[in-house]
Amino acid sequence: MADEGNDAAGPPAVTALETAHYIEELSGELQAMAARHDFKLLAYLLSMVEDEAAALTKKPA
Repeated sequence: MADEGNDAAGPPAVTALETAHYIEELSGELQAMAARHDFKLLAYLLSMVEDEAAALTKKPA
């Protein structure tokens, strides 16, 4: 992520790794919901998002 800082009034800074983990978790849950309702394209795209986020969590800093 380009901007990992925060201002005094904003939320605490979140690292790129934490963000990738969150996206991985959330997209996995959304993918399961989409698959459950037979939203094939959405399920496929969300699985790609999950895979990419997982790869980012394993990328050396």
